[in-house]
Amino acid sequence: MSRKRRIVGVDLIKVLACFSVIMLHVSMPFFYSDGAFKVGNTIVLSKTVYYLGTSAVPLFFMANGFFLVNRAKMSINYVLNKIGLIMIPILGWNLIVFIPKIILKKNENGYFETVLGSLIQKGFFFQFWFLGALIIMLFLVPILNKIMKSSIKLYVIVLIIFLIISWLIDLYNHFSGAIPLQKNVIQTFRVWTWISYYMSGGLIGNLIKKINFIDFKKQLNYFSVVLTVLTIIYSIYNAAWISNPFAEYNYDNILIFIWIVTIFLTCISTTKFSKHSTKIIESISKYSFGIYIVHVIALKIFEKVFVFDGIFINLITIIGVFLISWLITFVISKTPYVNKLVVF
Repeated sequence: MSRKRRIVGVDLIKVLACFSVIMLHVSMPFFYSDGAFKVGNTIVLSKTVYYLGTSAVPLFFMANGFFLVNRAKMSINYVLNKIGLIMIPILGWNLIVFIPKIILKKNENGYFETVLGSLIQKGFFFQFWFLGALIIMLFLVPILNKIMKSSIKLYVIVLIIFLIISWLIDLYNHFSGAIPLQKNVIQTFRVWTWISYYMSGGLIGNLIKKINFIDFKKQLNYFSVVLTVLTIIYSIYNAAWISNPFAEYNYDNILIFIWIVTIFLTCISTTKFSKHSTKIIESISKYSFGIYIVHVIALKIFEKVFVFDGIFINLITIIGVFLISWLITFVISKTPYVNKLVVF
């Protein structure tokens, strides 16, 4: 498998993850609000769209692990530089929101309190929790990188340990009758989950040098379709089982894990890209970081225009939020000095 194709495959994963996270954040209000499920004939369709987005965050972690765990040279300076680049948009976007609040005298918290809040899923930029979790993973990368280089067997053993922890937590949620254990831990700090996906991406990045996944392309396509259907069915019924509809509580499930890994393998085994499609994929992938950041702003705009009712408006909102986020990111990326707010 050529390096070029592998890179386009991972770019495709980033595009899929980017679009999926918008599906997650847009679709929830269409079937669940004020702590209760809505009723209606099209609700199941909105649930389907929502749970299709479950792969978003895990795929982001896997894509990062795919490259960084297998990086030839890994140093603390590299890690600190990466963290610095992540902190620029975190500080910048929070400042943009914080300044008007000061002017209007509506600020309840200090600036740095606001920044820290965004990293633990609070405030306007609640989605920055992912960046907080990514920073934690970056601190762990040198260790994972060293383990990978020293012993692939040890790496696999460590990965299996974290997978077992994740799957046991999921089993507990199903049979304890209690609220999901993860609910007691902010997403930023669910390290066992993120390490499982991050290390899985790293393992695939290592195996791709030895295994030609193209040979399994047909099987991967088949299993992707089957597992996608099973995931939707499972997720809808599981929401009632654990009395919680949020996709974040499915990340530790073994079926969901296998589904997401299969999607990842399917994407990197895809080799037939036209020049036009390659250009589009690489363009969206390049701005995926910015789209993830600004999609909340675009969603706020749509919330002022549409009433969240019906699958048609749901799909229109998803596409609209995606396109507006892409446009905003593109314009900012071409603007001197502020382009660091959307490009990582």
